[in-house]
Amino acid sequence: MLPPADENAAAISDTNGCGEGYVYRFRDLVGERAEWVKQIIVESKLFFSSPANFNDPFDCQARFQIGDPSNLKNRVKAHATEMAYESGIPRRQRRQLERAKVRPEILLDELTRGTRKAIEKDLRVLSLSSTHESILMWSHYAFGHQGICLQFRLEADRGFFAAAQPVQYSKDLPIPELLGDPMERVDKLVLTKAIDWQYEREWRVVRTDGINVGHFPPELLTGIILGANVSEEDKQAVLDWTEIRVDSLAVYAAKRDSKDFRLNFDQIR
Repeated sequence: MLPPADENAAAISDTNGCGEGYVYRFRDLVGERAEWVKQIIVESKLFFSSPANFNDPFDCQARFQIGDPSNLKNRVKAHATEMAYESGIPRRQRRQLERAKVRPEILLDELTRGTRKAIEKDLRVLSLSSTHESILMWSHYAFGHQGICLQFRLEADRGFFAAAQPVQYSKDLPIPELLGDPMERVDKLVLTKAIDWQYEREWRVVRTDGINVGHFPPELLTGIILGANVSEEDKQAVLDWTEIRVDSLAVYAAKRDSKDFRLNFDQIR
């Protein structure tokens, strides 16, 4: 089953939908990445990316503002331990923070640099999409429609994909307050991108343990879509991989529409 993109997006919405539907991952089959796709299909293994490898220079980049300078000393004391450990700064600076003896500009610089190091070391992201229909997504992430798109079942109360969160898109660069709500920092640094990326309809599974690989329940991979320009060799390889799986899944083929700028999808298995 391949529900229309808008219908699926509404279904998995946290606010308007039931929270269940599908998320998608576009992949190319070039070189060693073909082996990675095979591992997704056969071994139920997904790879999380470090922000250092992202194609957006603003994505997951630490940036903060001090906010209201009044009563700064007390606010620094209240948040010192939390900020210090979150940013991984050394013990000496932690003690200075706890005593509120650090000037605001030094505090901002130290914690920004510390957070950047922590993000690089520990933050890992699995990028998904609520749509399989986007011509641009096929072009950008499936090697010009020569790759595939994997369909995963998103269930509201099951682990792994249930942890996925939607990315928000903004015209303005969000800069969270250094001493503000930690969840606000996550929302603004990790789950907000420029409006230029809106076509991706991205959802993210985020982990903070520095681990690059995650295993998902095999039955949550429900379908594979072959790109409109996939080669016969790659098509056969993907079909062979699906035969190795214990759990069956549907296979679809994308085709160019003859009258409109859109893709059609036919189930071939």
